[in-house]
Amino acid sequence: MMETTFPLCRQTIVMSCPPVNDLMDLWPALKIESELYAEFQRITNQNLPNTCYAELDRYLPRLMTLFRRKASKTGKTADALAEILKIHDEQNLHR
Repeated sequence: MMETTFPLCRQTIVMSCPPVNDLMDLWPALKIESELYAEFQRITNQNLPNTCYAELDRYLPRLMTLFRRKASKTGKTADALAEILKIHDEQNLHR
């Protein structure tokens, strides 16, 4: 769907820098997950989910450190986070 309107979409973005809401109204196909992935592929020549997961894997150790610091604080949120991290650690032991 988006392939036929890509040049128009690109020109609109480059020339007028419209807000995201306006773009979504102009090109509703961007609300469809498969179309969003195809558009990302067309623009960057990369697979969006694979790129996203690879970057998440790259930053996971730092994120886990931050989560652990947060979990050491008191409160219900910290308790829930500590439980999630405990489950994560147990799963890693069994691998």
